[in-house]
Amino acid sequence: MKEIAEKLLELAAKYKIAQIKSIDFKHDSVIVGCEKGLYRFFQAEARGKPVEAERYLDVPLFYWRSKRRYLELRSVLHKGIVKRPAGMRIKHFCAGGSLAALCVRQMDLLEFILQDEITTVFSSLDLKNQYGNMLLSTANGVKASVELGVLPNVAESIELHEIICETGVVSDQVVDTQVEHYPIYVFGKDKREVYQDLDYELYGIEIDDGERIRYILAVLADSSQIGILQRQHAHYLKLRQAIDESNSLVAPLALYGGKPR
Repeated sequence: MKEIAEKLLELAAKYKIAQIKSIDFKHDSVIVGCEKGLYRFFQAEARGKPVEAERYLDVPLFYWRSKRRYLELRSVLHKGIVKRPAGMRIKHFCAGGSLAALCVRQMDLLEFILQDEITTVFSSLDLKNQYGNMLLSTANGVKASVELGVLPNVAESIELHEIICETGVVSDQVVDTQVEHYPIYVFGKDKREVYQDLDYELYGIEIDDGERIRYILAVLADSSQIGILQRQHAHYLKLRQAIDESNSLVAPLALYGGKPR
């Protein structure tokens, strides 16, 4: 936590983003006070916003959006290198956290990368074993298959995003590989060392913490996006409720009064 606070202070001052007066950590939230206001960056995976909302300007912490592999995947679509997405395949297995948290993360990444909105869900969940499959449809007609699981024996997180377009297929991992790869490997006699893709200014910081720092600074630099982020978080809470209902009813559910697609 100390390293996060120090880096936020350092980079906010260096790039004249904000004059940070205070940084506090409460209930998995990062509270930042500056001349622009008192911001509370809360865990977006939570079931709802934290209490005492009137004291803060609440911002969901979609910190994973700062990860370079997701930004590059989004850029490939935005630049038209591949065109007209028809389908998407998502897989994410990890050893910690919860199935509900994985759902929020991957729904957000789907909408962030495709720049689209999920409108229909169909889910089959094993809540006891924290495993689930979902079929999702978006406003632009993209069909996505999502496989998620919290598996205690997974040694390393397995994650894949693959987009099938009319003009080609693009993925954020090497073909047929879901385990994350690293930019640099050093092979010694008795060990292997890996080096992460992280800005030199954040050297020594854990990857997830570095992404939280990038995300918080981006929001402080452009507070006009906060309203959009808040609406997206409310949308994901409705989606998560629809996923639970779909699992109970064994039927597809459409959001906002539409018809299942």
